[in-house]
Amino acid sequence: VCLSCSSSGWSRDCLPCNAKHTRWGILKTNAVKWGAFNVKENTALPPNLEGRPQISLTRGDVLVTRAGPIDRVGVIEFCNENHPKIMLSDKIIRICSKTDELMGEFLSIWLSSHMAQRNMRAKISGRAEAQSNISQDILKYVATTIPNVSEQKQSAKVLRAIAEGIRGANLKLSQTQSLKKSLMQDLLTGKVRVTVN
Repeated sequence: VCLSCSSSGWSRDCLPCNAKHTRWGILKTNAVKWGAFNVKENTALPPNLEGRPQISLTRGDVLVTRAGPIDRVGVIEFCNENHPKIMLSDKIIRICSKTDELMGEFLSIWLSSHMAQRNMRAKISGRAEAQSNISQDILKYVATTIPNVSEQKQSAKVLRAIAEGIRGANLKLSQTQSLKKSLMQDLLTGKVRVTVN
């Protein structure tokens, strides 16, 4: 599949806060995590600089982290809504299909697969743990069988439901661990007394 890639994001010294509704911001690489895209992970552009609408996030973008520690390179996420004032950083590549027969969400699923990740990781440059890179050339051509659009939609729907289920289970686990920690603290400090029969 021939893909269109863009890595003309922006690298600027920004403010030590994230962008609010009326301010431009640049997406951090931390925003792109497996199964947890978080657009709030951004830094606000200083007020003396003009934003660049051509590199703002749009619905359907497939985002790929391109530089950083080895475990943070080649991380894939799908942007499912427009963020007109949040721009790409220069460490994130935006890719999209050159054909209407391949949906962005399905493309993000494929690029996240074990096979695609293994192929990408074999071509990563700068094998040092602290700093590795993945280039546009690696991402431009991806070997995959493209199911018809209705099958892609169905696959995306099923996998989205599974991901939401995992997120819900993780949230419950986190809440239970927090409750356990709180109860242990109460017991250890004597705030709650244990009576032994």
